[in-house]
Amino acid sequence: MAAIPKIAMVFAAGLGARMRPLTLSRPKALIEVGGKALIDHTLDRLEAAGVTKAVVNVHAFADQMQAHLGGGGQAGNRAGILRNFGPHQHDIEDRSGHRG
Repeated sequence: MAAIPKIAMVFAAGLGARMRPLTLSRPKALIEVGGKALIDHTLDRLEAAGVTKAVVNVHAFADQMQAHLGGGGQAGNRAGILRNFGPHQHDIEDRSGHRG
């Protein structure tokens, strides 16, 4: 039996075009279902499966996602952020906001 991975990658960089008008002012991952943002549902399920670290890829409304994941939302400070700046530029921030 294969080992369960401890690190997960969550793709949350889309524009959410099919969810408009809900995504005109926020990313799809921050739309609430059952009183909780979609990204929090995802992170909760990963944690329940034994994942200890999640890296979240963000682009549209990246600042809102960063605020939510970095302690401003229910997710607390449990996910690193991979932020897309352009077609060939990227930056990774860890839980402390350090870029490397």
